[in-house]
Amino acid sequence: MKKGYLFLLFVLMLSAAAACLRAEPVITFEFPAGKSVEKSPVGPYGIVRIGEVGTANVIVQGADIMLGGAAFKIDTYGDMLIFNERTVPGVAIGSLFEGIELGLNDPLPQFGAEPAVIASFDFLAFDLMTQTFMITNHPNYTEVQVARSDGVILPASGFVGTAMSVLHPTVGVFFNPEGTIIDGSFNGGAGETVNAWLMVTDTEVPVTAFHLSLDLPDGVGLEGVTLPPDCVMNGDLIGGAVLTFAPELNLSADVTGLLAELVISPGTRIISGGEIRVGGDLRNEMYAPYVDAGGYRFYSCVSLVSTISVPIPNSLRTWADVKALFR
Repeated sequence: MKKGYLFLLFVLMLSAAAACLRAEPVITFEFPAGKSVEKSPVGPYGIVRIGEVGTANVIVQGADIMLGGAAFKIDTYGDMLIFNERTVPGVAIGSLFEGIELGLNDPLPQFGAEPAVIASFDFLAFDLMTQTFMITNHPNYTEVQVARSDGVILPASGFVGTAMSVLHPTVGVFFNPEGTIIDGSFNGGAGETVNAWLMVTDTEVPVTAFHLSLDLPDGVGLEGVTLPPDCVMNGDLIGGAVLTFAPELNLSADVTGLLAELVISPGTRIISGGEIRVGGDLRNEMYAPYVDAGGYRFYSCVSLVSTISVPIPNSLRTWADVKALFR
C-alpha cells in the first residue's frame, strides 16, 4: 500500500513538472537585420528612415511543434502606410488586420529559439512617426490560436511590435562648397589659411538647431567662422556650440546644407592624414553631434571624418631646404 502511494506521488510529480515545462506559443514580430532591436522593454521594434520601406515579419515562437496554422488579428495604431500583406503558402481566410485564419500547405518546424515566419507586411513613414502593432484574437475566437500539424488547437499569447521612423543626418567638414571633397593637402606656414565648409545632409525634416563641436588635429587652428544669415551660434565650435536656425533649416532628402564657412590654419608641422571630426557639445558632456527637430525630438548625427595633410612645414622656406629632406 505504501509502495503504491509513493508510486502515485511520483507520477503526480512528473505530471506537474511536465506541465511546468509545457511550451507556451507566442505570436509576435521581427524586423529585418540592421533595423531591429529585439530585446526592448516594449517588445521588438523596427527602425526606418523617412520615405524608406520597412518590413515586419509575423512569427511564432515558443511552441515546440510542427506548426500547421494560426488564427489571429493585428491591431495597429499610427499613421504609417501599411501595404503588401503576405502569408506563407496555404489557405488564408481573411486578412492580417481584420482577422486571419491560416492553414499551411506544409507544416513549419518551430522548436527552440528558431522562429517560424508565417506572414509579413510592409510599412512606410512620410514623417517622424511611430506605429504600434499588436497581435490579438481573431474576431471569431476568444484567444489567439496556433494549430499543430495534426490539427490540435493551442492557445497562444500575442505580443506587441513597434515601427519608428528616425533621422540619420550626417555632418562633416568639406574642402569645397559643393560638399564633395573631404580630404585635402595644403601648404603650411605662418599666415597660410584654408577655406572649409561645415555641412549637413540627410536631415529630411525641418531642423531647429545643431549641437556640435570641431575636433582638429594638433597644430591645426580655427581662424574664422562665418554663419549663414539665418543662423545664430551660442558658444564656439572648438569648445561646443549650438547653431540655431530661424526659420528652420529645411532640406529635402540627400541635399547638402551649409552650417558654417570655416577658415582653418594648417599650422607649421608636417601632417599626414590628420583627422577632422565633428563631435558633440562638450559643454554638456555630449560627445556625439545631434540635431533638434523641434517638439523635443533629438537625433544623433553621423560624424563624417575629413583629413588634412601638410607635407611641408613652415620652417622649410627654400628649395634647398626641401631637397635636404631627401638626402
